[in-house]
Amino acid sequence: MGRPALLKLLAMLASLLALMLSVPALASAQHAPAASPSCHAASDATRNFSDMIDGSAWICSDKNWEANRPVAWLRFDASSWADEMLPRHFISRISRHDSIEFAALDADGTLRTLRHDEAAGRPFGGGPAFELALPEITENTRALLVRIERPHSIPLLTEAKLAVAPEDVAWSQHEMILLALVIGMLVLPLCFDVSFFIVLRERSVMLHAIMVVAMMTYVLFAGGLISVFATLPVALIAVLAPLSWAIG
Repeated sequence: MGRPALLKLLAMLASLLALMLSVPALASAQHAPAASPSCHAASDATRNFSDMIDGSAWICSDKNWEANRPVAWLRFDASSWADEMLPRHFISRISRHDSIEFAALDADGTLRTLRHDEAAGRPFGGGPAFELALPEITENTRALLVRIERPHSIPLLTEAKLAVAPEDVAWSQHEMILLALVIGMLVLPLCFDVSFFIVLRERSVMLHAIMVVAMMTYVLFAGGLISVFATLPVALIAVLAPLSWAIG
């Protein structure tokens, strides 16, 4: 390929990227807003939902998040989804944990609980996130309490959301296409490394190829793009994403 043709190809690629970045995220204008936690707390493993109904147990600020205690708690007040459609899904950053249990607290004190272990999480192609179904949320629900056993990271807590559908908080389509373009651009240096290794048998070339594969794996798993091609458990993505980052 001559130099003029190469420059034209690069110009076309730059124009395509600029066009994609300038396209507004139509989904964000059409989807219902997601609800963020109103309060949080941390406790030992013996504390249950009945103990957490009391408001004095909560920290209602963005400070003092803890993920090194046996149990982390989140509280979503009904005011966070007032005048909107009732939430049906819990969504957060993919991270290791033992289980997540929900309790919908009604005005008359009724608690409807639902428990999921880590394997129940469903990652989706919209960022490094997973979703879980909620117990029934009604017009009489005044709060949703979330009990997370053995949380592994702070983002699992701080990035938690309640949404009507996972698409409400997913990355836009053009952002996912950009990730796919990054994967595509990494294929060329990988083919280059493999071809040169066949001819030269240089160890350094193969080490560079391994680094490129690690970068591709990181983009696939940490960006959530892998969920477009395969259904994988949350635990597998939570392990492979940081592992690929460490290798790269």
